[in-house]
Amino acid sequence: MKHFILIIAGLVFGSELNASENIDNCPNKHSEMIGGYNAPARIQLKNGYNTFLTFTFLYMQALENGLSPAISNPSGAQYYPNASGSYLNLSRKYKPGFRIGIGHSFDHDDWDVCAKYTRFYQTSRLNSTAPAGGSLISLWLSTQNQGFSNSVSSRWNLSMDILDLELGRAAFSSPKLVFRPFFGIRAMWIDQDYLVNYYDLLSSKVGGVFSSKAISNNVCDSWSVGPRFGFDTEWRLGKGVRLFGDFGASLAYSNFDVFHKETNSENTLPSIQIKSDPSNLRPNVGLSLGLGWGDFLKKERYHLDFSAGYEIQTFWNQNEMNNLGRFAGFTFGGGGANLSIHGLGMRLKFEF
Repeated sequence: MKHFILIIAGLVFGSELNASENIDNCPNKHSEMIGGYNAPARIQLKNGYNTFLTFTFLYMQALENGLSPAISNPSGAQYYPNASGSYLNLSRKYKPGFRIGIGHSFDHDDWDVCAKYTRFYQTSRLNSTAPAGGSLISLWLSTQNQGFSNSVSSRWNLSMDILDLELGRAAFSSPKLVFRPFFGIRAMWIDQDYLVNYYDLLSSKVGGVFSSKAISNNVCDSWSVGPRFGFDTEWRLGKGVRLFGDFGASLAYSNFDVFHKETNSENTLPSIQIKSDPSNLRPNVGLSLGLGWGDFLKKERYHLDFSAGYEIQTFWNQNEMNNLGRFAGFTFGGGGANLSIHGLGMRLKFEF
C-alpha cells in the first residue's frame, strides 16, 4: 500500500512539472499572439505612387430659413384683417459648384490622408408687386420704418468655401462591404449678404411718411474651424459596381460679423445701423448616397473611379442676420436659422 501511494504521488508531480515546462516553452503565449484585424481595402497598384486626385462637380441648391422680405395683404394697406395673405419667398435655383481633392495611401497600417476643398456660390432673387387693391407688409425694417409698399425686390448672395483634412483607413467588414472611418479638421468661410428694396413705402409708425424707396442692407460673414469625423461605406455588387453611403459631422468654433443698415431715398425715415459679432460652437453634418464604378488601367498601374449621387449638408444657426432682428424694435428675426445645400454630386477619382 505504501508503494502504491508513492507511485501515485510521483505520477501527479511529474505531470504537473511537465505541464509547467510546456507552458514556459509554448510559442503562443499571450504576449506573442498576433491579433486579428480587418483586411485593408485600399486600391493596390503595381509600381504606383499610392497617390490619388479627385474632382467633383456639384449641382446644388441652397436653402435658408428666415429670408422672407414681405407678407402680401390683398385687403389693403393694413396689418389686419389679412384673410389670404402669404409670405414671399426667394426663387432658389440650382447652381454649379465643385470640390477638388488630393490624397496619399501609406504602407503604415494602410492609412490614407486626403485634403479637399469645396466651393459653392449662389445668388437668389425676388421681384414682386402687391396684389390689386392690396399691399406688401415690409419685414426687414425696424418697427420705426416698417410699413406697406407697392413692390419689393430682394437679392441674397451666398459664398461657401470649405477645407477638409482627413485621416482614415478603408477595410473589409465582410467580403463585399468596405468601411472607412476617418477623423480630421474642417475650416469654413461662409459669407452672406441680403439686400431688400421696398418701393413706394408708406410707413405705419412715423406719421404715415412716404418713401419712394426704402433699403434694408444686411451682411453676415463668418469663419469656422473644428474637428470632423465620420465614415464612408462601399457595398460592392461586382464587376466594379458599388453602392456608397458616406456620413460626416463637425463641431466648429464659429465667429460672425453681422451688419444691418436701413436708409431711404428722401431721408425722411430714421437711419438705422447696428452690428454684432457673436461666436459660438456650431455643428454641421453631411450625407451622400449613390452609385459608383471603377476599374484598373494599363495593367493595374492606374485606377479610375466614377461615382454619382445625392448629397446634403446642413449648418446649424448660420443665418445670424435673422438672429440680429430678434431684439426689441425689429420686426424680422426669431433666432438663427439653419443653412442647407443639397443636390447632385458627380466625382471622378484617379489613382496612380
